[in-house]
Amino acid sequence: MDRLAAAFDPGGRRAGQHSLGRGRVPQRALLTMRSNPMPDLASLRRKIAAFANARDGVAIVEFALIAPVLILLYVGSFEASRFYEVSRKTNSTSETIGDLVGRTKTVNVAELDNIFNIAKAIMVPFEEKPLAMEITAVNVDSNGTATVAWSRKKGAPGGKSLSGRPRGVAYALPNDLKDSRNAFFIMVDTTYKYESTLSQTLAPSSLQLKKQYAILPRLSATIPCTDCN
Repeated sequence: MDRLAAAFDPGGRRAGQHSLGRGRVPQRALLTMRSNPMPDLASLRRKIAAFANARDGVAIVEFALIAPVLILLYVGSFEASRFYEVSRKTNSTSETIGDLVGRTKTVNVAELDNIFNIAKAIMVPFEEKPLAMEITAVNVDSNGTATVAWSRKKGAPGGKSLSGRPRGVAYALPNDLKDSRNAFFIMVDTTYKYESTLSQTLAPSSLQLKKQYAILPRLSATIPCTDCN
């Protein structure tokens, strides 16, 4: 019967065998696939972790190099802003003292001490101990000779208020007032011993901030002090 079927369909079996062979994987391909297996996931993870650790190491080195510069910039900007604020408050203290004294017709020691106490509050939140203040009333005659009418100061050791310059001694006016004649000035000199925050860790250093302020009396020609030495 097979021979009879083959006679009537000589190419059928071969075609069937050929079509059946199309669904099979060639032996050579199987060998190739076995020689190139899929990568191990654990090994891949280890490689990724090693790469990440290497990047972290580079980042640490870079930060170690840049950190001192960043710290220096931060400390420098903080110190500059602190110095500016102390300087501004020192100037404001001089101007406040001059304005308060200039609005009076006469003064006494107690009133001057009260003015000092009011003015030193301007330095908050900075320490007030390094602050020294001096008020000097100056007479200028027709020849341009300037002498001390009275004087009072505060800021000596212990923060006490003390007599300032002696009466009648010569007073050196600033350049912009040297041409004055027949005048009366209230001169305020303020100094502040500024110490850097770095002086606690580095070599001790300080800087004297100074401000001189001059004002004319506003309510009278002169302002006498009734009990100043």
